[in-house]
Amino acid sequence: MVLLPSSVIRPENVGLSLSYGLSLNAVLFWAIYISCFVENRMVSIERIKQFANIQSESAWHIADRVPPPNWPYHGNIHLQDLQVRYRPNTPLVLKGITLSISGGEKVGVVGTNWGAGSPL
Repeated sequence: MVLLPSSVIRPENVGLSLSYGLSLNAVLFWAIYISCFVENRMVSIERIKQFANIQSESAWHIADRVPPPNWPYHGNIHLQDLQVRYRPNTPLVLKGITLSISGGEKVGVVGTNWGAGSPL
């Protein structure tokens, strides 16, 4: 606009548009800042809603499944047909694992869950 002759555009209009353009830059910055701030707060609200709807865990004490008072007396672990999934209504990630671990043994479990596409 500065290089155009004054017959095409008047110099006072050039000055006015430049001053508006500079103030528009500040307004644009604040609009983007506020929109990002609001979006971050909305993500926080989504997280709160997700955590509010999480299914509660099982009871800590189940009356008919209380271990004997001297438990554990050997330190052995026996798993029979263990089946685990990440969430309800998802496929099993561990299917029918049976093992016995004697007291004092050290055991490590290593592997990848290729079925769900994420490592264990």
